[in-house]
Amino acid sequence: MKLNRRELLRSGVALSATSLLSCRRGIAGEENVANSTDFPAGDQPSHDAAGPRRPDGVSYLIGMVHHNPGEPQFISKYVRADYQKSLGWNGDAARIFIQAAVGYDGFDTELISQDSATWAWIQRYAHNLDHMIEEHKQAGMPLYPFTDLLVVPRELAAKYGSGMRDAQGRFSIQMPQTQAVMRAQIDAVFHRFPGLDGLVTRFGETYLSDTPFHVGESPVHSAEDHTLLIQLLREEICVKRNKMLFYRTWDFNGLHTHPELYLQATDAVEPHPNLIFSIKHTNADFLRDIPFNKTLGIGRHRQIVEVSMMQAGCYGKGAYPYYIGRGVLHGWDEMTPPQGIDHLVRSGKICGIYMWPRGDGWGGPYISSEFWVDLNVYVIGEFGKRPWMNDRELCAEYCSQKLRLSKADAEKFYELCLLSAHATFIGAQSEVFHLAPWWQRDDNLTSVDLRNADRQKLLAEKAVCVAEWKRIESLAREISLGDKKDREFLMVSSTYGRIYFSIVEQLWTLQFLEYADRDEANKQQMRASVERYEALWKEWRQLERDYACCPTLYNTSWPQRFPPQWREHPAEDGILPNHDTQLVARCKAAVGLS
Repeated sequence: MKLNRRELLRSGVALSATSLLSCRRGIAGEENVANSTDFPAGDQPSHDAAGPRRPDGVSYLIGMVHHNPGEPQFISKYVRADYQKSLGWNGDAARIFIQAAVGYDGFDTELISQDSATWAWIQRYAHNLDHMIEEHKQAGMPLYPFTDLLVVPRELAAKYGSGMRDAQGRFSIQMPQTQAVMRAQIDAVFHRFPGLDGLVTRFGETYLSDTPFHVGESPVHSAEDHTLLIQLLREEICVKRNKMLFYRTWDFNGLHTHPELYLQATDAVEPHPNLIFSIKHTNADFLRDIPFNKTLGIGRHRQIVEVSMMQAGCYGKGAYPYYIGRGVLHGWDEMTPPQGIDHLVRSGKICGIYMWPRGDGWGGPYISSEFWVDLNVYVIGEFGKRPWMNDRELCAEYCSQKLRLSKADAEKFYELCLLSAHATFIGAQSEVFHLAPWWQRDDNLTSVDLRNADRQKLLAEKAVCVAEWKRIESLAREISLGDKKDREFLMVSSTYGRIYFSIVEQLWTLQFLEYADRDEANKQQMRASVERYEALWKEWRQLERDYACCPTLYNTSWPQRFPPQWREHPAEDGILPNHDTQLVARCKAAVGLS
């Protein structure tokens, strides 16, 4: 009887790079995925008696670059309306602050003094947005700004805030004054910017880093609140102004993940052709090892599905290979059973895909090449147009048409892609130990509490991870890319990933060694691991010095740039802030290394 990789890891058996390929679950079951054309049922389009029946593509392909809060905006081709149009997209949910670019003259003519810093900031920002709106108009690209609800000028909050807050001191849509302000804001936005095609709304998180003269927070706190807000926005945006409203359901453990709350909030609202609900494909944030979103494909209203190429900033953000095409479209290996967006697109239960090419986090790693972003965007976006195709076919098409690879190199590239999806998962998380990846989100390398974990199984798994990254690095060197810059980045980013996850392996090794009794064998192992850890960091820094295309490296401290709610919660996810540097220092002292 053959054992799959997960069973082998759970039994504590370490796998070589060769053996892991022969047992990875992929397109070809237990065979090497790069050498098979067999597909599981979930990867195939539907058929009828007359032959293949091609399902329709989605109606909406929308993009958004989610710039890091409070930082300079990304330089990316994906912010350009003409480039988006060239991809066949028909919407840009630009991460701008349209709600902060308006005064409230129609609501209160004396609210903001024209001699104030607030007024000057609003006017300057609004004129900058005029240029963006004109650019989108010239490109024929509909613009749906990503809009935080509810953000208002400080002057408005000071004058009317008491009437906007509930008994708990929160902005509440149940308050008549809040409803009046919300209507006034919508009126001001479309009066000042009549060229807008609609709005994408957000209430689940509100950050004010880029709007220094404004305050705000979510005005919804229950399903009933959502019903009231949706009805108000539907009336003001869809009915009165015939504009599009994409109502994002993202929140923390509420409407976004609980079907009963979603249905309670939305079933009470009459459908409208301009009202669409936008939902992440995961039943939480964009993470691995969690279920598919349970609120997709239900209810009375049209829906679009959100897919982030950065996947919550927890898997390298394009600094190293991480292929999401197969997992997002057809389901990740760790799912039981695997479930992706393919069945919803092919059945017509969702009408669009909303893609985040860049962002979705706070810091780095910062990249100058969008090589891996481009691959994932192509596979996800083209599937939206041609959902009868599967990820392997789309990846092969990308290799042929965009990368100009030979068939042999295209097969190697796809093998590299599938390995990257698995190696990244067992490096950042685990198949044998449930672990959220927040401990190394963005470019922050900390540690997790492993005291209750199985040392043998987890270290065997980390050894498999490193073996897979070595195979990725080897494949990258074998693939002949015509573009010199792409070829260099393919190799550098693969080496980057190998070094990074090798460092992770040593950190976890040191943690387990520190938990154990300090005998001579333990000290020898600890010394070897510390020396290996420091050698890897030396190699990593040299890679960054040698290649201008090398992404920025990770930090070894829990960043203070996070807002308070993120800085203060790490223990809830088992994160040990700054533990990596402290751990290494303690281990060095224990074995007499300076």
